[in-house]
Amino acid sequence: MKQFSYLGYSENKLLELCDPNKTKYIKEAPYWTTQIYSLGYLLKKYAFFPQCLPIYCFTDHGVFTSLYEPLYIGDHELNHDAEVQFFHIKRTVELYKTKSTIPCFAYYSPWVWYRKKKRIKQNKNAKGTIAFIFHTVPDLSTIKSNSTVIKYIEKIKKLPDKYQPVCVCLHVHDITRNNLMSKVFLENNIPVYTAGESLDYRFAHRWYNLIKNFKYTTSNDLGSYLCYSIEMNIPFFLYGYDNGFYDFVDSDIHLINNPKCYEIFPIFNTLDEKDKIIITKEQKDYITECLGLNNKLSRIKMAKILYTACIKRIGISGLIKKICKSFFPIFILKFLKVIFK
Repeated sequence: MKQFSYLGYSENKLLELCDPNKTKYIKEAPYWTTQIYSLGYLLKKYAFFPQCLPIYCFTDHGVFTSLYEPLYIGDHELNHDAEVQFFHIKRTVELYKTKSTIPCFAYYSPWVWYRKKKRIKQNKNAKGTIAFIFHTVPDLSTIKSNSTVIKYIEKIKKLPDKYQPVCVCLHVHDITRNNLMSKVFLENNIPVYTAGESLDYRFAHRWYNLIKNFKYTTSNDLGSYLCYSIEMNIPFFLYGYDNGFYDFVDSDIHLINNPKCYEIFPIFNTLDEKDKIIITKEQKDYITECLGLNNKLSRIKMAKILYTACIKRIGISGLIKKICKSFFPIFILKFLKVIFK
Protein backbone atom coordinates (compact mmCIF):
# COMPACT_ATOMS: atom_id res chain seq x y z
CA MET A 1 0.00 0.00 0.00
CA LYS A 2 1.45 3.35 -1.08
CA GLN A 3 2.32 5.62 1.82
CA PHE A 4 0.53 8.97 1.95
CA SER A 5 3.02 11.76 1.23
CA TYR A 6 1.38 14.86 2.82
CA LEU A 7 2.97 16.87 -0.01
CA GLY A 8 -0.32 17.90 -1.62
CA TYR A 9 -1.28 17.91 -5.28
CA SER A 10 0.43 19.88 -7.99
CA GLU A 11 -1.46 22.78 -9.56
CA ASN A 12 -2.02 20.67 -12.68
CA LYS A 13 -3.43 17.80 -10.59
CA LEU A 14 -5.81 20.17 -8.78
CA LEU A 15 -7.08 21.58 -12.05
CA GLU A 16 -7.41 18.10 -13.56
CA LEU A 17 -9.57 16.87 -10.67
CA CYS A 18 -11.77 19.95 -11.03
CA ASP A 19 -11.99 19.81 -14.83
CA PRO A 20 -15.64 19.40 -15.92
CA ASN A 21 -14.43 17.67 -19.09
CA LYS A 22 -12.84 14.92 -17.01
CA THR A 23 -15.73 14.58 -14.60
CA LYS A 24 -17.78 11.38 -14.33
CA TYR A 25 -21.25 12.76 -13.78
CA ILE A 26 -24.06 11.14 -11.83
CA LYS A 27 -26.51 9.67 -14.32
CA GLU A 28 -30.20 10.54 -14.33
CA ALA A 29 -30.27 13.08 -11.50
CA PRO A 30 -32.68 15.80 -12.68
CA TYR A 31 -32.35 17.97 -9.57
CA TRP A 32 -29.15 19.76 -8.61
CA THR A 33 -29.04 18.69 -4.95
CA THR A 34 -28.70 15.05 -6.03
CA GLN A 35 -26.14 15.94 -8.70
CA ILE A 36 -23.50 17.13 -6.24
CA TYR A 37 -21.21 15.49 -3.68
CA SER A 38 -22.04 11.93 -4.83
CA LEU A 39 -25.44 12.23 -3.14
CA GLY A 40 -27.67 10.95 -5.94
CA TYR A 41 -25.20 8.19 -6.78
CA LEU A 42 -25.10 6.97 -3.18
CA LEU A 43 -28.85 7.31 -2.68
CA LYS A 44 -29.37 4.97 -5.62
CA LYS A 45 -26.85 2.50 -4.22
CA TYR A 46 -28.55 2.63 -0.83
CA ALA A 47 -31.98 2.03 -2.34
CA PHE A 48 -31.06 -0.83 -4.73
CA PHE A 49 -31.97 1.64 -7.46
CA PRO A 50 -30.29 1.32 -10.91
CA GLN A 51 -28.08 4.24 -11.89
CA CYS A 52 -29.86 4.30 -15.25
CA LEU A 53 -33.17 5.37 -13.69
CA PRO A 54 -34.03 8.99 -12.91
CA ILE A 55 -34.08 9.90 -9.24
CA TYR A 56 -37.02 12.29 -8.90
CA CYS A 57 -36.22 13.61 -5.44
CA PHE A 58 -34.87 16.79 -3.93
CA THR A 59 -32.60 16.77 -0.88
CA ASP A 60 -31.08 19.19 1.56
CA HIS A 61 -27.74 20.64 0.50
CA GLY A 62 -25.57 18.17 2.38
CA VAL A 63 -25.75 18.55 6.15
CA PHE A 64 -24.54 22.14 6.24
CA THR A 65 -27.95 23.73 6.75
CA SER A 66 -28.66 21.27 9.56
CA LEU A 67 -25.85 22.76 11.61
CA TYR A 68 -27.52 26.05 12.35
CA GLU A 69 -30.42 27.20 14.48
CA PRO A 70 -33.17 28.08 14.02
CA LEU A 71 -33.85 25.44 11.37
CA TYR A 72 -33.59 26.79 7.85
CA ILE A 73 -35.52 25.80 4.73
CA GLY A 74 -34.42 27.49 1.53
CA ASP A 75 -36.67 28.75 -1.24
CA HIS A 76 -35.09 26.20 -3.58
CA GLU A 77 -36.35 23.42 -1.29
CA LEU A 78 -39.90 24.74 -1.46
CA ASN A 79 -40.03 25.76 -5.11
CA HIS A 80 -39.31 22.61 -7.06
CA ASP A 81 -41.42 19.99 -8.84
CA ALA A 82 -39.70 16.85 -7.52
CA GLU A 83 -41.93 14.02 -6.30
CA VAL A 84 -40.34 13.86 -2.85
CA GLN A 85 -38.11 15.86 -0.51
CA PHE A 86 -35.48 14.48 1.89
CA PHE A 87 -33.75 16.04 4.89
CA HIS A 88 -31.18 14.55 7.22
CA ILE A 89 -32.72 16.08 10.30
CA LYS A 90 -36.17 15.02 11.57
CA ARG A 91 -37.13 18.41 12.95
CA THR A 92 -36.59 19.97 9.53
CA VAL A 93 -38.96 17.41 8.03
CA GLU A 94 -41.67 18.42 10.48
CA LEU A 95 -41.12 22.10 9.68
CA TYR A 96 -41.19 21.39 5.94
CA LYS A 97 -44.55 19.65 6.25
CA THR A 98 -46.05 22.90 7.53
CA LYS A 99 -44.84 24.75 4.43
CA SER A 100 -45.26 22.26 1.56
CA THR A 101 -47.52 19.42 0.42
CA ILE A 102 -44.62 17.56 -1.22
CA PRO A 103 -44.02 14.22 0.57
CA CYS A 104 -41.04 14.63 2.87
CA PHE A 105 -38.89 12.12 4.77
CA ALA A 106 -35.91 12.08 7.13
CA TYR A 107 -33.11 9.91 5.78
CA TYR A 108 -29.92 8.29 7.03
CA SER A 109 -26.75 9.88 5.69
CA PRO A 110 -25.79 8.18 2.39
CA TRP A 111 -22.16 9.19 3.07
CA VAL A 112 -22.06 7.46 6.45
CA TRP A 113 -23.72 4.37 4.96
CA TYR A 114 -21.06 4.34 2.23
CA ARG A 115 -18.19 4.78 4.70
CA LYS A 116 -19.40 1.90 6.83
CA LYS A 117 -20.09 -0.34 3.83
CA LYS A 118 -16.56 0.24 2.53
CA ARG A 119 -15.11 -0.02 6.05
CA ILE A 120 -13.22 3.23 5.65
CA LYS A 121 -11.57 4.37 8.87
CA GLN A 122 -8.72 6.54 10.04
CA ASN A 123 -5.32 5.04 9.24
CA LYS A 124 -3.32 3.81 12.22
CA ASN A 125 -0.35 5.94 11.14
CA ALA A 126 -2.47 9.06 10.48
CA LYS A 127 -0.79 12.34 11.35
CA GLY A 128 -1.15 16.07 10.91
CA THR A 129 -4.22 18.16 10.20
CA ILE A 130 -6.39 18.70 7.15
CA ALA A 131 -8.01 22.14 7.01
CA PHE A 132 -11.29 22.60 5.17
CA ILE A 133 -11.57 26.22 4.13
CA PHE A 134 -15.16 27.41 4.15
CA HIS A 135 -15.67 27.69 0.42
CA THR A 136 -16.99 30.58 -1.61
CA VAL A 137 -20.09 30.39 -3.80
CA PRO A 138 -20.16 31.77 -7.36
CA ASP A 139 -22.13 35.05 -7.61
CA LEU A 140 -22.78 35.06 -3.84
CA SER A 141 -19.44 35.29 -2.06
CA THR A 142 -15.74 35.81 -2.58
CA ILE A 143 -12.57 36.00 -0.50
CA LYS A 144 -11.96 39.62 0.50
CA SER A 145 -8.32 39.55 -0.60
CA ASN A 146 -5.25 37.36 -0.80
CA SER A 147 -3.98 39.01 2.37
CA THR A 148 -6.85 37.46 4.35
CA VAL A 149 -5.78 34.01 3.11
CA ILE A 150 -2.14 34.73 4.01
CA LYS A 151 -3.27 35.79 7.48
CA TYR A 152 -4.97 32.39 7.88
CA ILE A 153 -1.87 30.62 6.58
CA GLU A 154 0.24 32.34 9.23
CA LYS A 155 -2.16 31.07 11.90
CA ILE A 156 -2.11 27.42 10.82
CA LYS A 157 1.68 27.47 10.49
CA LYS A 158 1.84 28.44 14.17
CA LEU A 159 -0.16 25.43 15.32
CA PRO A 160 1.90 23.18 17.66
CA ASP A 161 3.99 20.38 16.20
CA LYS A 162 1.42 17.72 17.13
CA TYR A 163 -0.93 19.20 14.49
CA GLN A 164 1.69 19.40 11.77
CA PRO A 165 1.87 19.01 8.89
CA VAL A 166 -1.18 21.14 8.14
CA CYS A 167 -2.60 20.62 4.67
CA VAL A 168 -5.70 22.22 3.17
CA CYS A 169 -8.57 20.74 1.20
CA LEU A 170 -10.15 23.21 -1.20
CA HIS A 171 -13.52 23.20 -2.93
CA VAL A 172 -13.71 23.29 -6.72
CA HIS A 173 -14.98 26.90 -6.57
CA ASP A 174 -11.77 28.06 -4.91
CA ILE A 175 -9.53 26.28 -7.40
CA THR A 176 -11.19 27.21 -10.68
CA ARG A 177 -12.53 30.71 -10.02
CA ASN A 178 -10.80 34.00 -10.84
CA ASN A 179 -9.48 34.54 -7.31
CA LEU A 180 -7.63 31.23 -7.27
CA MET A 181 -7.22 30.55 -3.56
CA SER A 182 -5.19 27.43 -4.32
CA LYS A 183 -2.39 29.57 -5.78
CA VAL A 184 -2.02 31.54 -2.55
CA PHE A 185 -1.62 28.36 -0.49
CA LEU A 186 0.79 26.79 -2.97
CA GLU A 187 2.91 29.95 -3.13
CA ASN A 188 3.14 29.91 0.66
CA ASN A 189 4.22 26.25 0.82
CA ILE A 190 0.97 24.83 2.18
CA PRO A 191 0.10 21.43 0.65
CA VAL A 192 -3.25 21.56 -1.15
CA TYR A 193 -5.70 18.73 -1.79
CA THR A 194 -9.20 18.54 -3.24
CA ALA A 195 -11.96 15.99 -3.68
CA GLY A 196 -12.42 17.48 -7.14
CA GLU A 197 -15.43 18.62 -9.10
CA SER A 198 -18.50 18.42 -6.84
CA LEU A 199 -20.55 16.95 -9.72
CA ASP A 200 -18.28 13.90 -9.98
CA TYR A 201 -19.89 10.77 -8.52
CA ARG A 202 -16.48 9.81 -7.10
CA PHE A 203 -16.45 12.85 -4.82
CA ALA A 204 -17.31 11.01 -1.56
CA HIS A 205 -14.80 8.25 -2.34
CA ARG A 206 -12.03 10.80 -2.90
CA TRP A 207 -12.98 12.75 0.22
CA TYR A 208 -12.91 9.77 2.58
CA ASN A 209 -9.70 8.40 1.11
CA LEU A 210 -8.09 11.76 1.76
CA ILE A 211 -9.34 12.45 5.28
CA LYS A 212 -8.46 9.00 6.62
CA ASN A 213 -4.77 9.92 6.47
CA PHE A 214 -5.05 12.76 9.00
CA LYS A 215 -5.17 12.74 12.78
CA TYR A 216 -7.20 15.96 13.05
CA THR A 217 -9.47 18.15 10.95
CA THR A 218 -10.07 21.87 11.26
CA SER A 219 -11.76 24.77 9.50
CA ASN A 220 -12.21 28.52 9.72
CA ASP A 221 -15.99 27.99 9.79
CA LEU A 222 -18.57 25.26 10.29
CA GLY A 223 -19.62 22.91 7.50
CA SER A 224 -20.60 19.34 6.64
CA TYR A 225 -16.97 18.20 6.89
CA LEU A 226 -17.04 18.47 10.68
CA CYS A 227 -20.00 16.06 10.90
CA TYR A 228 -18.39 13.48 8.63
CA SER A 229 -15.08 13.86 10.44
CA ILE A 230 -16.47 13.39 13.95
CA GLU A 231 -18.66 10.48 12.82
CA MET A 232 -15.43 8.83 11.65
CA ASN A 233 -13.88 9.53 15.08
CA ILE A 234 -11.45 12.10 13.73
CA PRO A 235 -11.39 15.13 16.10
CA PHE A 236 -12.37 18.48 14.62
CA PHE A 237 -11.58 21.95 15.93
CA LEU A 238 -12.67 25.39 14.80
CA TYR A 239 -9.61 27.57 14.24
CA GLY A 240 -8.87 30.86 12.51
CA TYR A 241 -12.47 32.02 12.24
CA ASP A 242 -12.70 35.56 10.89
CA ASN A 243 -16.05 37.11 9.99
CA GLY A 244 -14.18 39.49 7.69
CA PHE A 245 -12.80 36.63 5.56
CA TYR A 246 -15.54 36.85 2.93
CA ASP A 247 -17.44 39.41 0.91
CA PHE A 248 -21.09 38.43 0.54
CA VAL A 249 -22.97 39.72 -2.49
CA ASP A 250 -26.38 38.39 -1.48
CA SER A 251 -27.61 40.04 1.73
CA ASP A 252 -30.30 37.36 2.10
CA ILE A 253 -27.85 34.59 2.96
CA HIS A 254 -29.34 33.12 6.11
CA LEU A 255 -26.04 32.96 7.96
CA ILE A 256 -25.68 36.73 7.85
CA ASN A 257 -29.23 37.58 8.83
CA ASN A 258 -29.26 35.04 11.63
CA PRO A 259 -26.67 35.70 14.37
CA LYS A 260 -28.01 32.69 16.31
CA CYS A 261 -26.29 30.51 13.73
CA TYR A 262 -23.00 31.02 15.55
CA GLU A 263 -24.20 30.09 19.02
CA ILE A 264 -23.04 26.50 18.44
CA PHE A 265 -19.42 27.54 17.77
CA PRO A 266 -18.27 26.72 21.35
CA ILE A 267 -19.35 23.10 20.93
CA PHE A 268 -16.65 22.57 18.31
CA ASN A 269 -13.98 24.97 19.54
CA THR A 270 -12.10 22.38 21.59
CA LEU A 271 -8.56 23.74 21.28
CA ASP A 272 -8.11 24.47 24.99
CA GLU A 273 -5.26 25.81 27.09
CA LYS A 274 -3.91 22.28 27.53
CA ASP A 275 -3.65 21.92 23.76
CA LYS A 276 -5.92 18.90 23.79
CA ILE A 277 -8.63 18.14 21.24
CA ILE A 278 -11.22 15.50 21.99
CA ILE A 279 -14.56 14.40 20.60
CA THR A 280 -17.16 15.18 23.24
CA LYS A 281 -20.53 13.55 23.86
CA GLU A 282 -22.16 16.87 22.99
CA GLN A 283 -20.48 16.81 19.59
CA LYS A 284 -21.48 13.20 18.99
CA ASP A 285 -25.10 13.91 19.93
CA TYR A 286 -25.16 16.93 17.65
CA ILE A 287 -23.78 15.22 14.57
CA THR A 288 -25.99 12.18 15.17
CA GLU A 289 -29.01 14.43 14.67
CA CYS A 290 -27.47 16.36 11.77
CA LEU A 291 -26.55 13.19 9.86
CA GLY A 292 -29.85 11.46 10.58
CA LEU A 293 -28.07 8.53 12.22
CA ASN A 294 -31.17 7.72 14.28
CA ASN A 295 -33.49 7.83 11.29
CA LYS A 296 -35.31 4.58 10.50
CA LEU A 297 -35.73 4.95 6.74
CA SER A 298 -34.42 1.54 5.70
CA ARG A 299 -32.97 0.65 2.30
CA ILE A 300 -36.20 -1.16 1.38
CA LYS A 301 -38.37 1.81 2.35
CA MET A 302 -36.09 4.17 0.46
CA ALA A 303 -36.33 1.88 -2.59
CA LYS A 304 -40.12 1.96 -2.40
CA ILE A 305 -40.12 5.76 -2.26
CA LEU A 306 -37.73 6.18 -5.20
CA TYR A 307 -39.42 3.57 -7.41
CA THR A 308 -42.84 5.04 -6.65
CA ALA A 309 -41.61 8.53 -7.54
CA CYS A 310 -40.07 7.26 -10.78
CA ILE A 311 -43.21 5.36 -11.84
CA LYS A 312 -45.37 8.37 -11.00
CA ARG A 313 -43.27 10.52 -13.33
CA ILE A 314 -42.48 8.23 -16.29
CA GLY A 315 -44.83 5.28 -15.78
CA ILE A 316 -44.04 1.58 -15.52
CA SER A 317 -43.48 1.31 -19.27
CA GLY A 318 -40.99 4.19 -19.16
CA LEU A 319 -39.17 2.55 -16.27
CA ILE A 320 -38.94 -0.79 -18.13
CA LYS A 321 -37.72 0.90 -21.32
CA LYS A 322 -34.93 2.70 -19.49
CA ILE A 323 -33.80 -0.48 -17.74
CA CYS A 324 -33.84 -2.47 -20.98
CA LYS A 325 -32.03 0.27 -22.88
CA SER A 326 -29.30 0.31 -20.26
CA PHE A 327 -28.87 -3.40 -19.56
CA PHE A 328 -29.60 -5.00 -22.96
CA PRO A 329 -26.26 -3.92 -24.56
CA ILE A 330 -24.40 -5.30 -21.52
CA PHE A 331 -26.29 -8.61 -21.85
CA ILE A 332 -25.43 -8.83 -25.56
CA LEU A 333 -21.73 -8.18 -24.88
CA LYS A 334 -21.60 -10.89 -22.21
CA PHE A 335 -23.46 -13.28 -24.53
CA LEU A 336 -21.00 -12.67 -27.36
CA LYS A 337 -18.05 -13.18 -25.02
CA VAL A 338 -19.41 -16.58 -24.02
CA ILE A 339 -19.95 -17.61 -27.66
CA PHE A 340 -16.56 -16.53 -28.93
CA LYS A 341 -14.59 -17.50 -25.85
